[in-house]
Amino acid sequence: MSDFEQKNVVVVAAHPDDEVLGVGGTIQKHIRKGRSVTVIYVTDGFYGDADDDMVSSKRKNATDAMNILGVTDIIFLGFKGLRLDSYKKSLLNSTLTDTFKKIKPKIVYTHHWGDVNFDHEIVFDMTIVACRPHRGMTIDALYTYETLSSTEWAAPNRDSSFLPNTFVILDDEAVSLKVAALEQYVTEIFDYPHPRSSQGIRVLAQHRGLMISEEFAEAFHLVRHINR
Repeated sequence: MSDFEQKNVVVVAAHPDDEVLGVGGTIQKHIRKGRSVTVIYVTDGFYGDADDDMVSSKRKNATDAMNILGVTDIIFLGFKGLRLDSYKKSLLNSTLTDTFKKIKPKIVYTHHWGDVNFDHEIVFDMTIVACRPHRGMTIDALYTYETLSSTEWAAPNRDSSFLPNTFVILDDEAVSLKVAALEQYVTEIFDYPHPRSSQGIRVLAQHRGLMISEEFAEAFHLVRHINR
């Protein structure tokens, strides 16, 4: 287990802010234990055309958010938000797979396949392809995370609902830093009781914590774990 804990970690996010909502606390725990964490943004999050200044501003938001969480390795793939279905699957898959080959991750977090946002579904498909256990790709664990205002808004279905089977215990400091990171995305945060709000993050962390008799937690669905 100690060897598993030292392996490179990658978080794949469709849009800037998804990584905070889904994995903001767990990212901190990995970094506290000395692990390398890379965040990959598939799109810059804009639903329409964006000029260079808008893209630069959003990327600065992401950089500031990751600085709060302790992440220094971030990659922007630069695809257009809510238009991932307009790209050839071969291009999307090969771009992420080639990126993985450079990073050589061992632990991967990505979107849940049943989210109401179709970019999230496509990013899951890209990631599952990039994580195929062959041709030198030796990823040991693949998890999906929940994204507030997307995962819980999908229609309940036995095959697509988010069913957590892995929990990461968080402390109050981790939750507070997760909130602070989200607040860097000034155009993406809403007032409570919208789920994508500062208080919404804390409420979900408390809910997931209660599921395992802890104060705070983040929840994940383990897709595959290879015990080497």
